[in-house]
Amino acid sequence: MLTLGLESTCDESSTALLVGQRGLVANVVKSQVQDHRRFGGVVPEIASRLHLNLLRGTVEEALEKSAKKLADVDLIAFSHRPGLIGGLMVGATLAKTLSYLLDRPLVAVDHMLGHLLAPDLDEPMAFPCIGGVFSGGHSNIYLGLSPTDWKLLVRTRDDAPGESFDKTAKLMGLPYPGGPAIQSFAADNDPKAFDLPLPLPRSLEGDFSFSGLKTSVLYHLKGTNGKTAVPENRWPSLAAAFQDVIAQAISRRMVECAQEHQVHHLYLGGGVAANARLRQVLMDKAEHSGLAVRFPSLPLCMDNGAMIARAGRVLFDHGQVDGLDVEVASRSTLGMDP
Repeated sequence: MLTLGLESTCDESSTALLVGQRGLVANVVKSQVQDHRRFGGVVPEIASRLHLNLLRGTVEEALEKSAKKLADVDLIAFSHRPGLIGGLMVGATLAKTLSYLLDRPLVAVDHMLGHLLAPDLDEPMAFPCIGGVFSGGHSNIYLGLSPTDWKLLVRTRDDAPGESFDKTAKLMGLPYPGGPAIQSFAADNDPKAFDLPLPLPRSLEGDFSFSGLKTSVLYHLKGTNGKTAVPENRWPSLAAAFQDVIAQAISRRMVECAQEHQVHHLYLGGGVAANARLRQVLMDKAEHSGLAVRFPSLPLCMDNGAMIARAGRVLFDHGQVDGLDVEVASRSTLGMDP
């Protein structure tokens, strides 16, 4: 079976082709980062227009790279939530059109499920497990009982970690996106040079709050609220401390969830999962606790059609087929109580 996966939730236009369960023969991703960089973040209207310009081309390129034809496609999967409505509508319209013209089944995929199942593209995931999705818009931890059965355990009450990276990078005069910029800026500096608040306030009962961390960095930069202004030559150390606190908070909560639910496998996805400090801290904490941890390859941490194709195939195998009237939505419902 050949599955075509479409991704258009934010600022990546992507098409992938998946043979069988894990035979990825094409994964074309067109990033919009350069178009949004001058604005310091994603502009929804610009993103929608770029998806209109780019998404069809990614389908054509994926078919060319894999030496496949549209007639070879057996299943069409697309991300229908959560995300920017304009981009979601572009992807949904293309997916529905292809489904109608080719007379092929259609599967709508929650983008969160795509990130959770991204590690499964490399080798089968073990269940039950703890899965985390950390990105520019999300900070979610789930209990996975099966590939299609997830329960939301932890979320953020304000900023997501990727959003916090972007805002902190802007405070330091670093370019968008903030995650790679801060990682590069902080390289070889002491992550323990500054005492910053852990984004796990006791009052939130295990949920995250990253806004206070960003504000603390601002106080250190400006010398306000009782802090001494940090000289510019020490900003890389402050960036290293900021990055480390995020890594410590995510890793600590992931391990806690695994211990609370007596599972032994951790999986991490989303753009922030590409951060080298986070990967190292989580691996260290997992090893210390006797847990196994796996990440997607770096390209599969970002938004991509491959994870949508894999999730779509999983859903199809479990009996899901959607009609042409399936709607897009800005928010995920994955793992939430009805």
